[in-house]
Amino acid sequence: MYCSYIRLTAILANLVCKLNEHQPKLMHFINVRNIQIFENFFELYGESVNSFLTEPESSEIWVFDSNHPTSGFILHSSDYFACNPSLIFKNIAINEANCDETNLIEGERYAMIAHEIGHLFDARIYEQEEWLQKEISADRMAVTIGLSSQLITGLEKINMNIESDYLNEQIRQRIEELRAIL
Repeated sequence: MYCSYIRLTAILANLVCKLNEHQPKLMHFINVRNIQIFENFFELYGESVNSFLTEPESSEIWVFDSNHPTSGFILHSSDYFACNPSLIFKNIAINEANCDETNLIEGERYAMIAHEIGHLFDARIYEQEEWLQKEISADRMAVTIGLSSQLITGLEKINMNIESDYLNEQIRQRIEELRAIL
């Protein structure tokens, strides 16, 4: 039944794309649950993101919330956002409850989405590289589209809610890297 649900979702998404009268986009969201933050992000930043991508990087990105049946494959209960480029479809998931609890404002959520998109389009994602370096590399998408300060404030809020000294240090280093760019 689960596989049937995914197949049906894929068929419907393809039909929607074929019926769409607009020019094809390099990167676009398949948002079957109509999660507003992703719609707003794409409306505001989709063109900017696409301006940095090339045709071979064109991609549908499936977006989910934590209530979606497939979100458990990529989103842990402590995550705010997560992505997975290695499944059949590139995807990003949001845990809106965690974002609300941490008081992430809309701009900070946009920065987190841009960060996840940075992971999806980073050719080095599959290389054996330190976690911190992958995170800093993914941060570049948020920087590129003008969301540096929102990413910094969002990471600061998230860092206050993390109880791991190791992760706190990793996020602190990311914030330092971002501040150096500003």
